[in-house]
Amino acid sequence: MKKKIIIGISLWLCGAFGVYFWNPLGTDRVSYADSFDYQIEQEQANQNELKSQKEEIEKDLKEIKSQKNDLMAYVTSIDSELSKINGQIEANKEKKAELNEDIKKLQDELDTAEQKQAEQQEQMAKRIQYMYENSANTYLDIIFSSESLASLLNNIDYINDITNYDDSLLDTLVQVSGEIKANKSEVSLKLSDLKESDAVLKYQRSSISLLKKQKRDQIKAVGSRIDEKKNEADKYTALIIESENKVEGLLAAQRAAIAAQEQANQVVYVPPVSTEPVSGSSVGSSGFMWPLPYSARITSGFGQRVQPTAGASVYHQGIDIGIPEGTPVLASKAGKVITARYSSSAGNYVCIYHGNGEYTYYMHGSQLNVAEGDQVSQGQQIALSGSTGISTGPHLHFGIFMNGSYVNPLLYVSP
Repeated sequence: MKKKIIIGISLWLCGAFGVYFWNPLGTDRVSYADSFDYQIEQEQANQNELKSQKEEIEKDLKEIKSQKNDLMAYVTSIDSELSKINGQIEANKEKKAELNEDIKKLQDELDTAEQKQAEQQEQMAKRIQYMYENSANTYLDIIFSSESLASLLNNIDYINDITNYDDSLLDTLVQVSGEIKANKSEVSLKLSDLKESDAVLKYQRSSISLLKKQKRDQIKAVGSRIDEKKNEADKYTALIIESENKVEGLLAAQRAAIAAQEQANQVVYVPPVSTEPVSGSSVGSSGFMWPLPYSARITSGFGQRVQPTAGASVYHQGIDIGIPEGTPVLASKAGKVITARYSSSAGNYVCIYHGNGEYTYYMHGSQLNVAEGDQVSQGQQIALSGSTGISTGPHLHFGIFMNGSYVNPLLYVSP
């Protein structure tokens, strides 16, 4: 019963006065809400939200660019089709010129045929008129005027020749009339073809112009959307950079607070002497050791790099070491644990202060084996490697901060 009462009072005190956390040098205790860790965590959460929103915008941008590429490909196909149609238009122009030549030739032939018909009609009319006016005695006069049998036969042949000639003229007139009709029909058909060709050309021109305008408008609209999304992405990039600067500023303020506290108390922090044997790694002249029990491959070096995954930094303030999940992570140097907690970007991470403004960082662990305020010896296991936070796979991010800035760890440790 007493135990329950004590637990109840303890919980009430925590609720009434807040939860308090260790101060780096142990001189006082501050509430978590007022601590640098809390502010850093809040800013990292804000940063991750910004990165997530930027990622969505870049996803939209990629889709819009894909749409533009599709439109450009379609426009290319339209241009190809347009080239074909232009070729057809040129061919139709040549065809129209040929048709005009044919029409002119047919018209000349028609004029000639009509002139010939008129002449034949005139000759036939004269023949008919002569035969009509002399029909009573023409043939009898010719027969009875014959002086002999031979003359009679000659006169009869003459009459037959006249008749045959009349029949020939009539046949010729009918033939010429038929040719004229055929020519007129052919001219009409070719004129119809010409009109149809003109109509097709006009439709093709109209369709192409409309299609080109539509695609140009679409490309222009997509271009505007791309510009808008790029501007949005640029704004988020600026906000992310600002947030990253805030986080770095908070870390710098935390380190400055430790330095100020040391100076105010006139205490120089001296790391504890290592009492545990260091296995698997040797200590270099710098006093730091490789943070793993064995050598491993560097998967991402220090400094400028290509972003390995969305949300990751492009300026790498440490090195990434590729190792299986669950590999022991060792303190590179003896010191005091400043931070041992989870961050949405760094995952489970540990920060150790070694005095003289020197810090080491160990990120993306699967498990933490130390707590804030712990004194750790060089080579002591402080975590197990993993892939928590923003990570592409199991690895250890190892960073060293000294002399006011992050430095390349490979200048102080060797795999």
